Amino acid sequence: MAELSDIDKIRKKRRRKVLLGRILLLVALTLLGVGLYAIKDEVSTIGFTDYIQERIAGMGAGDGYPMEFAGEQVRQTARVGEHLAVLTDSNLYLYNSSGKEIRNVQHKYSNPVMRASGRRVLIYDRGGKHLRVENMLRTVAQKELDYPIYAGAISSRGEVAVATGAQRRLGEMTVYDHMLADPAKYVWKSAENYITDLEFDLDGKGIAVAVVNAREGDLISGVRRFRFDSEEEAGRQEFVGELIHSLNAARGGLTVVTDRQTAVLGASGEVLERYDYGYEALASFDHSENGDTALLFGDARENKNSAVTLLGPDGKKLWETQISSHADRLSLGKTRVCLMVDGQLQSYDYAGNGLDPQPVPGEVLAATVIGRDAYLVTPDAIEKLALE
Repeated sequence: MAELSDIDKIRKKRRRKVLLGRILLLVALTLLGVGLYAIKDEVSTIGFTDYIQERIAGMGAGDGYPMEFAGEQVRQTARVGEHLAVLTDSNLYLYNSSGKEIRNVQHKYSNPVMRASGRRVLIYDRGGKHLRVENMLRTVAQKELDYPIYAGAISSRGEVAVATGAQRRLGEMTVYDHMLADPAKYVWKSAENYITDLEFDLDGKGIAVAVVNAREGDLISGVRRFRFDSEEEAGRQEFVGELIHSLNAARGGLTVVTDRQTAVLGASGEVLERYDYGYEALASFDHSENGDTALLFGDARENKNSAVTLLGPDGKKLWETQISSHADRLSLGKTRVCLMVDGQLQSYDYAGNGLDPQPVPGEVLAATVIGRDAYLVTPDAIEKLALE
């Protein structure tokens, strides 16, 4: 009987191990499914093999920061995935967090502009006719258009929208797939307005278009909204006497930054929230990956007082603070607001608490916050400062 009891115990242990193994397998498959769902747009666009290869390409150790960087005119910096993109007058550079150079692409554009989404970068020649899409591994696609380019955008799924001139029209907006293939997915021609900016909806199934013209001596800016399953306009909003600087899609709506206000629009163009600047002069602004918007006020030509305001994705004010000096190089990350004040990097958390300022060697030409690090481009180097 004792022997049978021992056998029963062994069998029970085996059954428990088998059950535990099945549970762990189920948990692993569940986590894998959640992970794949989180990256489904990116994987569906570039394929799972390229996705893995891009992740591998971004790994590896560089020589660290500060990293020597001189001799080129810096146009823009941006976050591409968890990496830093630097666009100069001649090249696009991609670096990882340890300073390893992932890509170095020569573009040969006279007036290059960069838009990033996920791990893809759209570069177009504003006023020229060329554009290209880059990722961590290669040039995805290039295209030459018939008319000069005014603006461009890239979606989370890699589709590209471009605004150009047009024959017998003031402007034309064309949406291509992720390979810039013809025929186009969607076309809208504007007979009454010039197109100044584009922004895909968060789901990638629609787009917002910023337009401008003059009417009876007044500057009239506007936003037109479209869904790709319909030729009809989905919504609109006008801003009389204002100039639209930026469109940014967020979960709270479409954020529109003008020279007089920041408004959040709904799907039909209705104003959901509005933040008026009053008599403050907008010096610069930035958007976070969460959809928040930071606004910097002050006269950029004089070393006078400045002010920073942080708005949530819904357009409601989270906090504001006064700075008794000139500030510039505003950059907004996922958890930090950064700007340069008197040669030092001043940071704030999302509760509005100021962190200890950090000295920066040299003039800062561009700044981008990625995670809890600030990347600062100076005339001689790229610096990386931890934001505690």
